[in-house]
Amino acid sequence: MDENPKLLLTSDEVDAFLLKMRKSPCAWCGSKNWGMHSDDDTKETGLRSFPRIHLTQDAAGLRGTVSLGTNEALVVAMAECMDCHHLEAFNYFAILNKVRAEQAAEKDNEQTSSN
Repeated sequence: MDENPKLLLTSDEVDAFLLKMRKSPCAWCGSKNWGMHSDDDTKETGLRSFPRIHLTQDAAGLRGTVSLGTNEALVVAMAECMDCHHLEAFNYFAILNKVRAEQAAEKDNEQTSSN
């Protein structure tokens, strides 16, 4: 594996990982028909980010602040049930680590089998 592994996965890599992992049925409708969530207007698939919300309570009541910076956002890949459109979020960086580990193992296996 490279010392500086590629930090971004392609949409195809994320999609293949999620489809491999999504063997269980949808919690809402029981379907096993999963795909990547796409934006209805642009039809783009890929990553989404959710801002981090900080809630505090004082004498005046509940207050919330939203952080939109990249250090504060939770980056996720969205799997969508293609029948009922239920969404499930997966941590992008966990997927990145697993995909890169699988790729390194495949590369090691290829090198071992060619020797």
